[in-house]
Amino acid sequence: MPAPDLDSLYREHAPRLLRLAIQMTGERSTAEDALQDAFLSAFRARRSFRGAASPETWLYRIVLNAAVRQREHARKTQQRERRAARNRPTDAGDNDTQRARVLHHALDALTDADRAILGLLHLREIPARTVAQILGIPEGTVWSRAHAARQRLREALERADQPAGEAACASIARTMRPADPLAK
Repeated sequence: MPAPDLDSLYREHAPRLLRLAIQMTGERSTAEDALQDAFLSAFRARRSFRGAASPETWLYRIVLNAAVRQREHARKTQQRERRAARNRPTDAGDNDTQRARVLHHALDALTDADRAILGLLHLREIPARTVAQILGIPEGTVWSRAHAARQRLREALERADQPAGEAACASIARTMRPADPLAK
Protein backbone atom coordinates (compact mmCIF):
# COMPACT_ATOMS: atom_id res chain seq x y z
CA MET A 1 0.00 0.00 0.00
CA PRO A 2 1.49 3.39 -0.91
CA ALA A 3 2.11 5.87 1.88
CA PRO A 4 -0.74 8.34 2.37
CA ASP A 5 -0.29 11.84 0.96
CA LEU A 6 -0.05 13.78 4.22
CA ASP A 7 -0.14 17.19 2.52
CA SER A 8 -3.54 16.59 0.99
CA LEU A 9 -4.81 14.86 4.15
CA TYR A 10 -3.73 17.89 6.15
CA ARG A 11 -5.41 20.38 3.83
CA GLU A 12 -8.61 18.37 3.76
CA HIS A 13 -8.91 17.25 7.39
CA ALA A 14 -6.90 19.65 9.61
CA PRO A 15 -9.86 21.85 10.67
CA ARG A 16 -11.96 18.83 11.71
CA LEU A 17 -9.02 17.14 13.38
CA LEU A 18 -8.24 20.33 15.29
CA ARG A 19 -11.85 20.51 16.52
CA LEU A 20 -11.60 16.89 17.64
CA ALA A 21 -8.34 17.62 19.46
CA ILE A 22 -9.88 20.72 21.10
CA GLN A 23 -12.82 18.64 22.25
CA MET A 24 -10.49 16.00 23.68
CA THR A 25 -8.00 18.34 25.34
CA GLY A 26 -10.27 21.18 26.40
CA GLU A 27 -8.11 24.00 25.12
CA ARG A 28 -6.95 25.21 21.75
CA SER A 29 -3.23 25.54 22.43
CA THR A 30 -2.98 21.98 23.76
CA ALA A 31 -5.06 20.78 20.81
CA GLU A 32 -2.76 22.54 18.36
CA ASP A 33 0.21 20.81 20.00
CA ALA A 34 -1.62 17.48 19.74
CA LEU A 35 -2.38 18.05 16.06
CA GLN A 36 1.24 18.92 15.37
CA ASP A 37 2.42 15.82 17.24
CA ALA A 38 -0.11 13.70 15.37
CA PHE A 39 1.05 14.82 11.95
CA LEU A 40 4.67 14.34 12.98
CA SER A 41 3.78 10.80 14.12
CA ALA A 42 1.88 10.19 10.89
CA PHE A 43 4.85 11.42 8.87
CA ARG A 44 7.18 9.07 10.72
CA ALA A 45 4.78 6.13 10.37
CA ARG A 46 3.60 6.80 6.80
CA ARG A 47 5.65 3.98 5.27
CA SER A 48 4.23 1.46 7.75
CA PHE A 49 0.64 2.34 6.76
CA ARG A 50 -0.89 -1.03 5.83
CA GLY A 51 -4.15 0.18 4.36
CA ALA A 52 -6.32 -1.84 6.75
CA ALA A 53 -8.28 1.37 7.29
CA SER A 54 -8.68 4.45 5.15
CA PRO A 55 -5.95 7.08 5.49
CA GLU A 56 -8.54 9.40 7.08
CA THR A 57 -9.49 6.80 9.73
CA TRP A 58 -5.80 6.10 10.37
CA LEU A 59 -5.16 9.82 10.84
CA TYR A 60 -8.17 10.31 13.15
CA ARG A 61 -6.84 7.55 15.40
CA ILE A 62 -3.37 9.12 15.48
CA VAL A 63 -4.88 12.53 16.39
CA LEU A 64 -7.08 10.94 19.05
CA ASN A 65 -4.05 9.24 20.63
CA ALA A 66 -1.98 12.43 20.45
CA ALA A 67 -4.78 14.44 22.06
CA VAL A 68 -5.06 11.96 24.93
CA ARG A 69 -1.28 12.12 25.46
CA GLN A 70 -1.33 15.94 25.39
CA ARG A 71 -4.26 16.02 27.80
CA GLU A 72 -2.44 13.78 30.25
CA HIS A 73 0.70 15.86 29.90
CA ALA A 74 -1.22 19.10 30.53
CA ARG A 75 -3.47 17.75 33.31
CA LYS A 76 -1.37 19.00 36.24
CA THR A 77 -1.03 22.49 34.78
CA GLN A 78 -4.75 22.64 34.03
CA GLN A 79 -5.61 21.57 37.58
CA ARG A 80 -3.43 24.31 39.03
CA GLU A 81 -5.02 26.89 36.73
CA ARG A 82 -8.51 25.74 37.67
CA ARG A 83 -7.74 25.93 41.38
CA ALA A 84 -6.46 29.47 40.89
CA ALA A 85 -9.51 30.40 38.81
CA ARG A 86 -11.89 29.06 41.45
CA ASN A 87 -10.30 31.33 44.02
CA ARG A 88 -10.97 34.40 41.87
CA PRO A 89 -14.34 36.14 42.17
CA THR A 90 -16.73 35.48 39.27
CA ASP A 91 -19.53 37.46 37.71
CA ALA A 92 -22.58 35.41 38.69
CA GLY A 93 -24.79 37.47 36.36
CA ASP A 94 -23.40 35.94 33.18
CA ASN A 95 -25.62 32.86 32.69
CA ASP A 96 -24.03 31.76 29.41
CA THR A 97 -20.57 31.82 30.94
CA GLN A 98 -21.82 29.93 33.98
CA ARG A 99 -23.50 27.29 31.80
CA ALA A 100 -20.32 26.96 29.75
CA ARG A 101 -18.30 26.45 32.95
CA VAL A 102 -20.71 23.79 34.20
CA LEU A 103 -20.68 22.01 30.85
CA HIS A 104 -16.88 22.21 30.62
CA HIS A 105 -16.59 20.82 34.15
CA ALA A 106 -19.01 17.97 33.36
CA LEU A 107 -17.17 17.10 30.14
CA ASP A 108 -13.86 17.26 31.98
CA ALA A 109 -15.20 14.73 34.50
CA LEU A 110 -15.81 12.20 31.70
CA THR A 111 -13.18 9.70 30.69
CA ASP A 112 -11.18 10.20 27.52
CA ALA A 113 -13.11 7.30 25.98
CA ASP A 114 -16.46 8.97 26.76
CA ARG A 115 -15.31 12.30 25.31
CA ALA A 116 -14.01 10.52 22.21
CA ILE A 117 -17.30 8.69 21.59
CA LEU A 118 -19.45 11.79 22.17
CA GLY A 119 -17.18 14.04 20.17
CA LEU A 120 -16.84 11.78 17.16
CA LEU A 121 -20.50 10.77 16.96
CA HIS A 122 -22.27 13.93 18.01
CA LEU A 123 -19.96 16.90 17.58
CA ARG A 124 -18.09 15.72 14.47
CA GLU A 125 -21.15 13.76 13.22
CA ILE A 126 -18.96 10.92 12.03
CA PRO A 127 -20.95 7.77 11.18
CA ALA A 128 -20.85 5.01 13.80
CA ARG A 129 -19.21 2.60 11.36
CA THR A 130 -16.31 5.03 10.88
CA VAL A 131 -16.10 5.73 14.63
CA ALA A 132 -15.83 1.97 15.15
CA GLN A 133 -12.91 1.84 12.72
CA ILE A 134 -11.22 4.85 14.33
CA LEU A 135 -11.50 3.36 17.81
CA GLY A 136 -10.92 -0.24 16.75
CA ILE A 137 -14.16 -1.53 18.29
CA PRO A 138 -17.34 -3.13 16.89
CA GLU A 139 -20.11 -0.78 15.74
CA GLY A 140 -22.51 -2.12 18.38
CA THR A 141 -19.97 -1.22 21.05
CA VAL A 142 -19.89 2.34 19.70
CA TRP A 143 -23.65 2.64 20.28
CA SER A 144 -23.55 1.10 23.76
CA ARG A 145 -20.60 3.26 24.83
CA ALA A 146 -22.28 6.36 23.38
CA HIS A 147 -25.44 5.63 25.35
CA ALA A 148 -23.46 5.12 28.55
CA ALA A 149 -21.36 8.26 27.92
CA ARG A 150 -24.50 10.36 27.33
CA GLN A 151 -25.96 9.03 30.57
CA ARG A 152 -22.77 9.86 32.51
CA LEU A 153 -22.71 13.37 31.01
CA ARG A 154 -26.38 13.87 31.87
CA GLU A 155 -25.71 12.73 35.47
CA ALA A 156 -22.68 15.00 35.80
CA LEU A 157 -24.72 17.97 34.60
CA GLU A 158 -27.60 17.16 36.93
CA ARG A 159 -25.19 16.91 39.88
CA ALA A 160 -24.08 20.50 39.30
CA ASP A 161 -25.34 22.28 42.39
CA GLN A 162 -26.08 25.57 40.68
CA PRO A 163 -29.07 26.39 38.44
CA ALA A 164 -26.71 26.58 35.47
CA GLY A 165 -26.34 22.80 35.71
CA GLU A 166 -29.97 22.29 34.78
CA ALA A 167 -29.73 24.77 31.91
CA ALA A 168 -26.55 23.15 30.62
CA CYS A 169 -28.18 19.73 30.87
CA ALA A 170 -31.11 20.93 28.77
CA SER A 171 -28.73 22.56 26.30
CA ILE A 172 -26.59 19.45 25.89
CA ALA A 173 -29.70 17.33 25.45
CA ARG A 174 -30.70 19.51 22.49
CA THR A 175 -27.27 19.61 20.86
CA MET A 176 -26.23 16.01 21.42
CA ARG A 177 -29.30 14.19 20.22
CA PRO A 178 -28.50 10.51 19.76
CA ALA A 179 -27.76 9.69 16.16
CA ASP A 180 -28.86 6.09 16.54
CA PRO A 181 -32.56 5.35 16.06
CA LEU A 182 -32.74 3.03 19.08
CA ALA A 183 -31.47 5.54 21.64
CA LYS A 184 -33.94 7.46 23.75
